[in-house]
Amino acid sequence: MDPLGQAAQRLPALLQLLHEELDAEIFLALRPQRLAESPLTGYFRTAPVPKMSSPGLSALATWDGHLPGVRIELPPLLSAQLNAPDAWLCSAVDSGGADLDNIRALDQVRVRYVVEALFLEGFAEEHDIAGGVKQDGMGRPATGRQLALAPLRGTESAAGSDSVVVKSGYFQLRQTPGVFQLALQTQKAEKLVKPKGLVHLTVRLGAPGDLAGRGSLLETLLMPGERQDDPYAKLFATKNSDSIKTFGGAGGDRKKCKETIHIFSVASGLRYERLLRIMMMSVRKHTKCPLRFWLVENFLSASFRRMLPGLAAEVGFAVSTVTYKWPTWLREQVQKQRVIWAYKILFLDVFFPGEVKRSWATERKRKGRSKARLGRPGILFIDADQIVRADVRELWELDIEGKVYGFVPFCGSGPSESLSSSMWKSLTGKAAKQEDLKNPDTVGFRFWEQGFWKTHLKNRHFYHISALFVVDLVAFRQRGAGDILRDVYQSLTADPHSLANLDQDLPNYIQANLPIHSLPQEWLWCESWCSESSKKNAKTIDMCQHPSKKEGKLQQARRIAPEWTQYDEELQRMIDKLET
Repeated sequence: MDPLGQAAQRLPALLQLLHEELDAEIFLALRPQRLAESPLTGYFRTAPVPKMSSPGLSALATWDGHLPGVRIELPPLLSAQLNAPDAWLCSAVDSGGADLDNIRALDQVRVRYVVEALFLEGFAEEHDIAGGVKQDGMGRPATGRQLALAPLRGTESAAGSDSVVVKSGYFQLRQTPGVFQLALQTQKAEKLVKPKGLVHLTVRLGAPGDLAGRGSLLETLLMPGERQDDPYAKLFATKNSDSIKTFGGAGGDRKKCKETIHIFSVASGLRYERLLRIMMMSVRKHTKCPLRFWLVENFLSASFRRMLPGLAAEVGFAVSTVTYKWPTWLREQVQKQRVIWAYKILFLDVFFPGEVKRSWATERKRKGRSKARLGRPGILFIDADQIVRADVRELWELDIEGKVYGFVPFCGSGPSESLSSSMWKSLTGKAAKQEDLKNPDTVGFRFWEQGFWKTHLKNRHFYHISALFVVDLVAFRQRGAGDILRDVYQSLTADPHSLANLDQDLPNYIQANLPIHSLPQEWLWCESWCSESSKKNAKTIDMCQHPSKKEGKLQQARRIAPEWTQYDEELQRMIDKLET
C-alpha cells in the first residue's frame, strides 16, 4: 500500500475491524512512491460502530457516531464529505444550521445523514434475431435505449429513475427500497434508437451493495411497432409516454408564453445557495414563461432542500432535483470543486428525463412547417452566481444551427473577424477591435491567448466560458455527445494536471470534433475579462473570480449588480415568512 495514497486513509479502520472481529493477524506492506507534492487534499476519519458483545443490534443504541480528532494543525476552514458505499444515495438532513462546506476547525458540528435511495447499475447489449433464434457471437451495446424502474403496480416513474444506456452499454437506475419492474421507455414523438428488426436485449444487473460484483441476467425480445408476448413481459414492461409526468413549469403569464423553459444549475454550500436563489429570482423577474429549475441533489444542503418547495411557490417556478452516481469505470475527481465542474458537463445526456425537451408541436405551429427542425435548446445552464437582466426566452428560442450546445465566447476571444466584434458593431453602431471588448487590466491573464490554447485554437475557434450554455438534448443524445465528452475526459485526466478548468476546457478542447455554437456576446458579461464599456449591453452578469484580486462573492455581487441587494432583501422576507 502507498502510505500517501487515498486508500491508506480508508484502509486502517477496516483492518482494525478485521483484526478485532475475526481475531485475524494483519500484515501490511508499505510501498511509497516518489512524489513531487503530496497527493492528499483532506483528512479522513472513521466513526466505527462499537464491538457487539452479543448478537443483535443493541450496541447501535449507544453509538453516537463520534469522529475522533486529528493530531495535526488544521486550516481555519474545513468541508465535510460523507464516504459511503457506492450504491447509496446519502444526504444530510440536519446539520444544525452549519455550512458543511465551511466548517470552522474548532467548532463541534453534529450532522444527520439518511440513505435516500439505492443505485442499481448494469450493462445492456443487443443481439439480432434470425428465424426466431438469437444469433451467436458478441452482442452490441444497447446504446440509446431508455430503461426505468417502475413501481410494480404503478403507472408513473419518479424523475431521475429512468436511464439512457450510454455507448459502452452502461446504465444506472435509482429507487427507494421496494419491488419494481424493469421497464423499457418508449417515446411516441421521438425514439433514440429504433430497431431495424427483431432484437434480443440482454441486461446484466449488479445488485446494490453486492461486494462480490455478481449480477443477474435478464432477457427480452424487442420488435419495432408492436409489443411482443414473451416469458419476460412482466419484467420488461414497455411504458407509454402518456403515463409519464410532463415536468411542466410554474409561474409566468401563460397568455403571453405557454411553453416551459427548463434551466439547470448546481450549487454547494450556504453562500452559493444564497446566490442561486437570487439567480432564480432574477430569471423570474424578466420572463413571462413558465419555469422549471433542475438542481443537482448531491450538493444541496438540508436547510435549502427544506426551504425550496415553499420558495418556489412564492417566487413562481417549479423545481426538480436530479442526481447521478459517478460511474465506477470513469476516472473520479477528488476535490469537491472539480466534482461540481464535472457534474456540469459530463452527464447531460443521462441527467434529465426524456420528456425534458422543446415542444416540437409548438415549433411546427410557429414555423408553419410539417416537420420541426432540430437545433433548439432543450435546457439552459446558468451558474448560481449570475444575475439575469433579460428574458431567457430569447435564448430558449435561439437557433443553434444544428450544434448540440452553445456557449458564450470570452470577451474578445476568437478569430480576428469574429462574432464578438460584429455584435459590438450592431450594439454600438460603430466598428470595434476585439480589444474594445476586453478588460485591459487582465489582458496578461488571458491564458487562452497564449501557450497551449493559442496553438490549439489556431485563431479559428473561440474560447468559450461555461457559466452559461444551452443544450439541444435531442441532438446531444442522438449524436452520442455525452459519450464523446466522457471518452475525451477519461483520456485527458490520465494526466492529473490537465483540464485545469474542467467544465470549460473540455468542450473547448474538442470543439473541432464536437462544434460549439457561439452565443451572442451580450449574454454573458464578466468584470474580470470584459471591458466596462460593454457592461451596459449585458443580459447576464457573472461574478467571475478575478485572477489577481481576492474579493468575496457576496461583496462582489453587491458592488457589480445593484439589483442584487434588492433581490436578496425580498427573498429574505419570503424566507422569514415561510419559517414562521
